[in-house]
Amino acid sequence: MKKFIKSVTIFVEPDSSGTDAIMDETIKSLYNVAENTNLIVDIQVSAVMKAVTLKSHTLCYSVTALYYQEV
Repeated sequence: MKKFIKSVTIFVEPDSSGTDAIMDETIKSLYNVAENTNLIVDIQVSAVMKAVTLKSHTLCYSVTALYYQEV
C-alpha cells in the first residue's frame, strides 16, 4: 500500500533549443528526489496553453511528480 506524501508541479516552456532536453532534465531531477528520499514517484506530463495576452496563447508543459511512501 502507498501513502501519499506530496506533489510537485513544474511548468516547462519550449525555447529555441526545443523541449526534449529540458523535459528530460526536469523528469530526471524529479526521479532523483525520489531516489534520494526513498520514495516512490509517479510522473505525469500534460500539455497546457499559457495565456500570453487576452487573445494569444502559447504551448507549455506541466510536469507533476506524485511522491508516495510504501507502508
